[in-house]
Amino acid sequence: EMRAQHRRLETCQVLPTLFSPPYLAELPAVLAALLRFPLRESAGTVVRQQLWLGAADDELAENVRRMHQDAQLVVITDTEDPVVPDPQAVCSLGLREEED
Repeated sequence: EMRAQHRRLETCQVLPTLFSPPYLAELPAVLAALLRFPLRESAGTVVRQQLWLGAADDELAENVRRMHQDAQLVVITDTEDPVVPDPQAVCSLGLREEED
């Protein structure tokens, strides 16, 4: 039993997981980029394909992290705070005054 636990510990130290320091340190920047900017179409395609093929979570996370490092994850439109446009009417109810 101790040998099996020791072997699992060695495996975790050799193979990084989502919670290993290199990944964990980059996680806030990746999440901030995903929440702030639109996803590139190519990045969305890659993620969808990986999900469809049943990629492991760590493989998917590694590819997202790599796309972020290579500036291929999101479309950065402006480095300043984005200006929120004024709301616009998308539809109308078609109301009009009744004529006598």
